[in-house]
Amino acid sequence: MNIERVNRNARTQVMSTVIKLRISNTLKDEFMKQCNINNVEMAATLRALIQEYIDESKCLNEK
Repeated sequence: MNIERVNRNARTQVMSTVIKLRISNTLKDEFMKQCNINNVEMAATLRALIQEYIDESKCLNEK
């Protein structure tokens, strides 16, 4: 994942929809820790991961 691109996109995109997600405290804490270490917003990272999943799924479905 390109951290610089994630941060750049977070600043330029308008976000208006919310997804509620239940995860364990341990997973949330580790995710927050890694985002802080990498100096990236948690929400921006999740958006990037979702976009990567969509892009990869589209490629697989086209085969």
